[in-house]
Amino acid sequence: MLRSQLRPERLPPGPAAPFRTLWESLDHVLLGGTLRRLPVILLGIGVGWWIYVPAHELMHAAGCSLAGGRVESLELSPLYGGEPLSLLFPFISPGGDYAGRLSGFDTLGSDWTYAITILFPYLLTLIGFPGMRLVSTPGRSFLYGMTLPVATAPLLSLTGDMFEMGSLLLYQFWPGPDAHHRTLVSDDLFLLLDQLASNSIATTAGGGVFIAVSSIIAGLGAWAIIWAAELVGAFLPSSWTRAE
Repeated sequence: MLRSQLRPERLPPGPAAPFRTLWESLDHVLLGGTLRRLPVILLGIGVGWWIYVPAHELMHAAGCSLAGGRVESLELSPLYGGEPLSLLFPFISPGGDYAGRLSGFDTLGSDWTYAITILFPYLLTLIGFPGMRLVSTPGRSFLYGMTLPVATAPLLSLTGDMFEMGSLLLYQFWPGPDAHHRTLVSDDLFLLLDQLASNSIATTAGGGVFIAVSSIIAGLGAWAIIWAAELVGAFLPSSWTRAE
């Protein structure tokens, strides 16, 4: 039987539920029209990413301010509206090495403020993931594509924000000798590994283990955010059907 439904019977969702939802939503959108709809979905992803990048970075800034910190500089590529947005937000600096990055902020010594700054943009996933499910119909391929960046943002940030959060959390319990592991708290895992390889950052014998465990925590954190988003979505009616 095929039907749209509320899914309170699936509360709480199982560990794999978010990934099942991702797969089923894509399968339904592509059903019967893969070649025709895939370019539309990809176009939607491109537009959605273009919108999401500045929104994500501004959410970092908002989280820092709301948690009692100070925002000093947010680098935003001109490709993502850095120039016009700098006229609205004086702390935005067009340019930088990343699409967007909150490069200058002061948590006033509070790691709680730091954590909120990192995680605040992922409140959007709690809306975007259920939104993805609501628009996952063949006739809304473009909208579906637009929701994918925000819906999957925690997974896309495994080596960025999620690693930063994982390493910050682990640091609270394992600061290392003379708090040396603080230098391993980073929002760019690949840059960190490059710095370690070039010896521009010294590390201790446990540094490799610290990075590995931080990466595991990052993966668990990304899953937890998407799982929470799946939980939110379980209260909403689905616009796509499922075989029963």
